[in-house]
Amino acid sequence: MTYIDELYRQLGNATVDIRAAKVDLHATHWVGSAFRELNDDGEEGDDVGPTVWGKERTSAALATGSACIAMMETGTFNFQPSDLSSVFALCSADSLYIASAVLSDPAQVNSQQAGIIRVTGNICRAGMALMVPPKSPVMRDYEVDDCYLYQHHVFNGVFDDSFGGTSLQLTLTGWEQPLNIDTSGGIDVEAYYLETVISVYGRDKWIADLDILESYRSDRLLQTFLAHQSCACACSSSPAVTEAHARAKPTDGEVKMPLRLISVGNFAEIIVAHSEPGIVTASGKWQARLAATSICIAKG
Repeated sequence: MTYIDELYRQLGNATVDIRAAKVDLHATHWVGSAFRELNDDGEEGDDVGPTVWGKERTSAALATGSACIAMMETGTFNFQPSDLSSVFALCSADSLYIASAVLSDPAQVNSQQAGIIRVTGNICRAGMALMVPPKSPVMRDYEVDDCYLYQHHVFNGVFDDSFGGTSLQLTLTGWEQPLNIDTSGGIDVEAYYLETVISVYGRDKWIADLDILESYRSDRLLQTFLAHQSCACACSSSPAVTEAHARAKPTDGEVKMPLRLISVGNFAEIIVAHSEPGIVTASGKWQARLAATSICIAKG
């Protein structure tokens, strides 16, 4: 019950089906992983600098939370968390339960929490839809004629927003597959996977389809911060930021860089990457930073 209470505190006005009160929680598939998460949260870890995203931990937390919500929403659906590892949103009745990772700046997502938010709304479909990304997301190719788009200038220390026309759009592909709800041992169309594409657009041009959760699970994704005086994010207390401030001595929104960086000012410069390290100039635009993170991880 402690796990359910903590999970639902972040879900606003979410309701619970009255039948859930009769559920034997010990018989549910998700209670074991929920118990492990509660124990893990009580263990103190050392602050050793950058946060390395743990693939297994991140996936398990979200899948466990989704399985718990599915049971509380219906009072009957008993999903295996492992069957929900790719689910980034769950739609039931008038509620959308969405992984906060797909709606947040990558620098502000906690990899050790379920991170689910509730939004009032639906997709005009019956039953419970479990939204999953395509197996192989695709991205735009840039030709030789597009070379004017990727200039790869040296970063001048000014944190601009060069991605003002960026947007994320959701599209249903039409693919769906029924899911075993484990109430009668059979397959029931009351619950189903629904393939849903999250795409990033630069103004009106499609750039790429994103598998955001898979990006967060990558061991290559680090939460390391380099901030400046006008930074408004939650990273300003990081030891890495303190050290960077001491070296850079920022003034009037500019930073004297301790190393040479390439300024990345559009998605073409992300996809056609430079050989030197770069910095995405997307100040104040979490959608662009999220898309840039996902594309970089996908490209390897």
